[in-house]
Amino acid sequence: MSDLFIPRLLRRARVILEEDGLLALGFRVLGETVYRRVLLAGFDLSQAGPPDDAPCRWLDADEASGYAQFHPEITETEIRRRLGEGQRCWVLRSGGQFAHGLWIARRAWISYLGIEMPLARHEIYLYQTFTPPALRGRGFASTALRAVLAVLNGEGWERVVLCIQPDRSVSYPPLYRAGFKPYGYLGWYKLGSARWTFRRSAHRFPFYAPPPGPWSIGAGQ
Repeated sequence: MSDLFIPRLLRRARVILEEDGLLALGFRVLGETVYRRVLLAGFDLSQAGPPDDAPCRWLDADEASGYAQFHPEITETEIRRRLGEGQRCWVLRSGGQFAHGLWIARRAWISYLGIEMPLARHEIYLYQTFTPPALRGRGFASTALRAVLAVLNGEGWERVVLCIQPDRSVSYPPLYRAGFKPYGYLGWYKLGSARWTFRRSAHRFPFYAPPPGPWSIGAGQ
């Protein structure tokens, strides 16, 4: 084992503890060893509100470089690949810069699990939402989410589905606001080279999700 590996590992663990808490660190450890799962949530687009004047739109292909600089975990090449195969990126801009982004696709590939989740004909998949840490807490995620739901409803889709990793509690508040409902878990157990996939129903957000509080479903920002 490299002499540099343990210091890097400890630094990464400290970042997870500081940003997401002890529970998130525990899920990360499990996810690297024997068990992973995601929470599945859906939104009935007949409940979407009317389009508003939020500063949102679909990303243009010539903005791939700028979006790669905005989102540190996705390369320009990957952005162009996704756009080339028909995926779309919904962006919100503030002060002349990207403030939030999310992806929409007809294929629900869950990279965290290495599993593709089948979609019904009327369903569309939402994934990889991102707001830079310095811009969080300003309502950008909720604004962008409400806006894209209105647009997808206008396009004739009936349901949006997404998944949340158990260590990403920051994802929950915008979903409460928009009205997404949990409907299941998808995951796997692993022992050595053997892996068993499971799927089961769910009817509420897990206990570790932030409580709705004053910003519950339907509340303004």
